[in-house]
Amino acid sequence: MNRVMSSRQLLKRLLPIARRMLGAGSGVGTLIEAAKIAYVQAATEKLFPLGGRINISRLSVATGLTRKQISAHLRAGEAQRCPSLRNEQRTARVIRGWQNDRRFRNGSGNPADLPMRGRRRSFELLVKIYGGDVTPVSVRRELERIKAVRVNRSGELRLRLRPSCQTLTIASRDAGMSRSEPHTLAEIVRDVALAD
Repeated sequence: MNRVMSSRQLLKRLLPIARRMLGAGSGVGTLIEAAKIAYVQAATEKLFPLGGRINISRLSVATGLTRKQISAHLRAGEAQRCPSLRNEQRTARVIRGWQNDRRFRNGSGNPADLPMRGRRRSFELLVKIYGGDVTPVSVRRELERIKAVRVNRSGELRLRLRPSCQTLTIASRDAGMSRSEPHTLAEIVRDVALAD
């Protein structure tokens, strides 16, 4: 008899993953994408255990994903790559913009110290462009909490981080995962779904 996991049970299993992801700077889009990949993998293993030709329509019915999404996941496989900007946590997008957008860099090419408000080269504009629908104050507080910015003597915000490409594997390891644990988010989500 199949046992359906309740929302409460699922939440209990997802909470530790969400904590690790937040600690690693990953946004919820990364988890959602990994859940889709895990669903496709689990359905493929269950419906086509001997391999052979995979029926995309059958996978779509089993997972609730569209045939287009199934096809994309099967083509991509479980490629380990840096999360897309769409899936990054908002603070990570703001930091990436600060590091890479020349409008927010100084004459030496480093991230410029930014005034909080202003129409040109300000933290407010940076957040508007890279943060989405959040306020500059909320992003500033989060960046201060994680010690990514500090206020200089002029009252401007100074970025403390250096540029880096944070892959999911590195982020997961930095968030406290041991070598014996799954290294991709898809593996983690799959293990959570299979656990009882």
